[in-house]
Amino acid sequence: MATHPVHFDLSPPPLHTARLVCSLASGKTLFLAPGFAEAQPGGGCLLHGRPPQAALLRVRDLTVQLATDTGAAIPVVEAVSFDIAAGEAVGILGESGCGKTTTALALLRLLPPGGKIVRGSIEFAGRELVTSGERELEKIRGAEISLIFQEPGIALHPMRRVGDQVGEVIHAHRGWNWKRCREEAATALAQVFSGEISRISEAYPHQLSGGQRQRVLIAQALACRPALVIADEPTASLDATTQAEILALIKDLKLRLGVALLLISHNPAILAGLADRILVMYSGRVVEEGPLERVYRAPLHPYTKGLLASMPRGASESPAAGKGKLPAISGSPPDPARLPPGCPFEPRCPDRLAICTTRGPAEVQPEAARRVWCFKYGG
Repeated sequence: MATHPVHFDLSPPPLHTARLVCSLASGKTLFLAPGFAEAQPGGGCLLHGRPPQAALLRVRDLTVQLATDTGAAIPVVEAVSFDIAAGEAVGILGESGCGKTTTALALLRLLPPGGKIVRGSIEFAGRELVTSGERELEKIRGAEISLIFQEPGIALHPMRRVGDQVGEVIHAHRGWNWKRCREEAATALAQVFSGEISRISEAYPHQLSGGQRQRVLIAQALACRPALVIADEPTASLDATTQAEILALIKDLKLRLGVALLLISHNPAILAGLADRILVMYSGRVVEEGPLERVYRAPLHPYTKGLLASMPRGASESPAAGKGKLPAISGSPPDPARLPPGCPFEPRCPDRLAICTTRGPAEVQPEAARRVWCFKYGG
């Protein structure tokens, strides 16, 4: 173990885990979790190895049902479990209707009418959100967990200046006077715009481009310095050039602010380079989980293989991206109200087995840090 002269500074607490800043004599700066380093007599720092990865968000067995007009309860999210550590970026990948957005909304208890969490636990920073009251949840939404919506034209109020809309979030959670809230809003906007902050702040949503409106939503989500940001298809309504700019911005903000991210997308290329770990969802269930790079290079579940094979060549380093015409997954996702008796993917699966029609597969861990739900691996 090496000892280095350092300067210690405990950062202010926008996150739930304080960061220890060590400025080395070499000029480099390290951000260390508590317990990863300790001061030494005479001004030094004793490094203990890798920082701990305690879960900021812990989801267990989350099951959500939606009620139909007839009163029938349809399962739309089934037994979903995952963790997100402080500063970690986790992606959820899957086709439209697979339960990605419903899972995200359930974390904040913002399910649509008829939606209900019927089983499971959502623990955030040591607090159970499933049983929390509405007043406690209001303190968390926007301040500790924030959400970036996929359509800024709907999320932003058309008749209010965007600076006031960012300031309103700060005012609701901090209770400061409006002058200070506007100053903090300008600071938040400066994190996502390179200039013209006054003009942007005074503008109405219709006076901004789609990319600029999306940047405003990102500033609004970061205004109270949350520990976790949920980004639900944040580039879905943008052109390719603007999409690349927004993704680069999100990546930069993650590195600079140390915020944890839950990224939701139907496009594998969007998550590449952003997510540390990935969950693949199909028909309301997680079918594969693991480090993004390993999942992309060697997918295990037939559905994951099909998604990655459909990526245009050059969108990722996955060998699944082939030449010529891109392959497609045959068939369509099942109706949640009429799921097959066995594995939900069985009717579309090229590797189906006889047992796939009898029951759903159980979780299997074929290698370290990876999970898959498939009978090919013993499930």
